[in-house]
Amino acid sequence: MPNVYPYYRSFMKNVKQTAVPAVGAQIEVFRSGTNEQVPIYSDVNSLSEIEQPTLTDTDGAVFFYVEPGRVRLDVQLDGSNVVSVEESIVDTDNLVLPVVGEIPSGNVDGVNTVFTLTRSPNASLVALYVDGNRFRWVSGAPGAQQFSVTENIVTCGTAPNAVILADYWVAEGAQPDSAASVLTVPTIGIETQVLSAATDTIISGDITGQVELTNSSGGSLTMISAPTINTTGVSSGKRLLLVNAGVQDIILRDQSNLAGTKLRLPLGEDLLFQQYDSLSFIYSAGIDAWVVVGSSNN
Repeated sequence: MPNVYPYYRSFMKNVKQTAVPAVGAQIEVFRSGTNEQVPIYSDVNSLSEIEQPTLTDTDGAVFFYVEPGRVRLDVQLDGSNVVSVEESIVDTDNLVLPVVGEIPSGNVDGVNTVFTLTRSPNASLVALYVDGNRFRWVSGAPGAQQFSVTENIVTCGTAPNAVILADYWVAEGAQPDSAASVLTVPTIGIETQVLSAATDTIISGDITGQVELTNSSGGSLTMISAPTINTTGVSSGKRLLLVNAGVQDIILRDQSNLAGTKLRLPLGEDLLFQQYDSLSFIYSAGIDAWVVVGSSNN
C-alpha cells in the first residue's frame, strides 16, 4: 500500500460578480506535466480508492488522500472549460525543514530557565546559543550550560541573562490549510429569461455572461424595447452570449432601423433569431451599443 497524505481545498465560482461555493464541480487528479491519472483514496491506509472524476461537496470542497509529489487538479465547473490547479503533496513523514536564528519566547533575566519555540523540533537537532555561547543538548535534566527539549519547550540548566537564539529542524510539511485554501475560479454565469412581450428588455440588471432566452408569446416575437439589451452600468468591452433556447422565433431590430434598440447587427439589418441560434456581443461605450462579433446558426 502506498504512503498517502491528506489534501483539502474548497473552490468558489463567480456568478454575477459574487463568489459562491462550486458545488458538484468535477475533479480529476493527474501527475503534473502528464495525463497520467493519480489514484486518490478516502482513507489514510489507501484501502478505498475514489473513482474519478470526484465531485465537490455542498461547501464546494474536496478531500482525499494521495501519494506525495507534484500533481495537477483539473476542475470542471458547470460544464465550462477545465481549469487546472498545480499542487505539491508533501511527504510529512520524511521532510525536515530548517528554522534558523529564532528568538524563543520567555523572560531573559538570569532567573527564568523555560522558553518556548514556535514549532516542535526534533529534540536532538537543536542548537541553542546564549550570548554567542552554545549550550549542549541532553535528554535528561540539564546541568550548567545544558538544555533539554520537550515538544516546543526548552529548559535551560543555567538561566540565560543575555540574548538567546535557537537553530533547529522540524519534521513537518505544509499541506493546504482547510480554512485558507479557497480558490476563486472564474466561470461564465448562465441565466435564463422568458420573453413574453415585444417591449421586454433582455437582462434588465447585471450582465452575467450567457443568457438563454425563451419566447413565450405563442408566435414570432419582434423586439421593440429601447434598449433591447440593458446598457445601464455596463462597462466597455463587456461580453455577452445570447442563445435562443426556445421553439419560437425572436426578431432583433438593428438600431439603424429602430432607434433606441442599441443593437449593431450584421450588415445593419434586422435579425431572425431561431431555436438554438447563438449571438456573441461586445458592448462599446463609445457608440453606446451592443455589437455582434460572432454568431452560430443551428
